[in-house]
Amino acid sequence: VRDGLADEFYFFIAPKIIGGRTAKGPVGGDGFPLMSDALQLSIDSVTNSGDDLLIHAYKTDIKI
Repeated sequence: VRDGLADEFYFFIAPKIIGGRTAKGPVGGDGFPLMSDALQLSIDSVTNSGDDLLIHAYKTDIKI
């Protein structure tokens, strides 16, 4: 993500809550230290997939 190798993203969101201090996050690596550095996405679509949601998003500087 940080290296800009992907232009579009698919996220599955399940109606479950997991976590804790040692839980893994949805994206590996160091992340972005400042909100102003974060990757800005535009949502193209949100669809149901069983009980889950599928979100298709792309970088804001990409037109699909």
